[in-house]
Amino acid sequence: MMSTTRVWPAPAKLNLFLYITGRRPDGYHNLQTLFQFLDYGDRLTITPRNDGQINLLTPIDGVPNEQNLIIRAAKLLRDNLPERFSHCGADIALEKIIPMGGRSWWRFVRCGNSASSTQYIMASQSQRQRAGKVRFNPRRGCTYFC
Repeated sequence: MMSTTRVWPAPAKLNLFLYITGRRPDGYHNLQTLFQFLDYGDRLTITPRNDGQINLLTPIDGVPNEQNLIIRAAKLLRDNLPERFSHCGADIALEKIIPMGGRSWWRFVRCGNSASSTQYIMASQSQRQRAGKVRFNPRRGCTYFC
């Protein structure tokens, strides 16, 4: 595997509206939403590894690695790829630009989900269709792919 480091955006999104349209049998809700991605947000730097390890180089205070959504998304993607990709791993660095838990006007802007971005960009071009089938809903939200 070529160890090419890449920097990827994890854009913020502006929720224009969000309606709860019903309740599902599993207790969660169906949603209808419209949002706009912004040209502003966090950045992920990803360097491929050949040993299957997923490492977050910029840990977040108070969030153990096993609970970190970026690591969980990357591992979920890796574990759902064909066996021939089981050796694939990554060193991931997150540059936080959007405040966590946002305040004031940021309450209307949500991060485009660094975990979702990780899941998407770690997939190779040939694996994106399969990666799109992976359901990663740590907060019972949705994963969006562009």
